[in-house]
Amino acid sequence: LILEFGPDDFQAALPSLRLAFSYFTPREKHYMLTTLFEHLGLTDLRPMTELSVDVAAAAQALAIEERVFAAIEKYRLEAECD
Repeated sequence: LILEFGPDDFQAALPSLRLAFSYFTPREKHYMLTTLFEHLGLTDLRPMTELSVDVAAAAQALAIEERVFAAIEKYRLEAECD
């Protein structure tokens, strides 16, 4: 289903997709990603590296990201596709 989304539809769905995928464990997300890549014929996967970020930095990054998405929506900065 997601593969059929156009760029605008995919961008509009991102917040909901992010929320939906937040309930999965990293292992489950990795399995889904591996399955998707295999379906797309992308079999050259590198092992996941562990990201070490403290909680404060992660929270700050999330807050910045939320402000960026709010600005994109507020000022209608979505990419136009031909």
